[in-house]
Amino acid sequence: MIFGYAKPFTFKLGSAPTVKITALRHGVTEILLSNGKLVRASLQIKGIRSNPGKPGSLDISCTIATEIVDAPQSPTHPAHATLQ
Repeated sequence: MIFGYAKPFTFKLGSAPTVKITALRHGVTEILLSNGKLVRASLQIKGIRSNPGKPGSLDISCTIATEIVDAPQSPTHPAHATLQ
């Protein structure tokens, strides 16, 4: 006698592995405005967790911190200056 199932199935034992932040590279975006002001924006990561609805993907919660200042007379890091 042969037993079988109409549809194959899978299951997992144990919990999903926990994802931990091992390194974070902070950066700042600077936007120069025509009125002589400079907008600095940085992304602040609040948390990272796996998405149970989409296996293999992550949910990242974050905020964007901005400040508007007078533009400096010379670039802070001229080697990294990029004009677009």
